[in-house]
Parts: sequence; C-alpha cells; structure tokens
Amino acid sequence: MAERYGEQISLAISYQQLGRLHVDSGAYALAAASFERALAIREGVLGPDHPDTIATRRVLEELGAEDDVPPYSASPNVPRV
Repeated sequence: MAERYGEQISLAISYQQLGRLHVDSGAYALAAASFERALAIREGVLGPDHPDTIATRRVLEELGAEDDVPPYSASPNVPRV
C-alpha cells in the first residue's frame, strides 16, 4: 500500500515538473493541465490540507490570474514543490 502511494506522489511530482516546463515555454494551458493532474493526485493521496496540495492549488490560481501577475516561474511567493 505504501509503495502505491509513493508511486502516485512520484507521478504528481512529474506532472508538477512538466507544468513548470510548460510555463517556462509559455504554454500556459498545457501547464495548467499538468498542475491540475498533480493537484488531483495530491488531493487523493495527501488530502486537501497538505502543504504540497495547497502549493499546487496556489500555482493553478496564479496561472488563472490576470495578466499583470507574473507567471509561476517568476513569482517569489509560490514555492516550487
């Protein structure tokens, strides 16, 4: 059972990293999709109140923010998980 959760967390981390790559290349829609997948996994495995889940949710909120907000990769307030 613990091994399965470890695999799911590794997958969430991979989606998070892929999302960062998409942000860095300017592909924000693809980035959002990757972060949404990471968030779904983290919510299921870690729960909605876990710091990693909250950090991923913040990234998605920032990606959906207005144009005057700096992108995720440039924001000092959003931790890289």
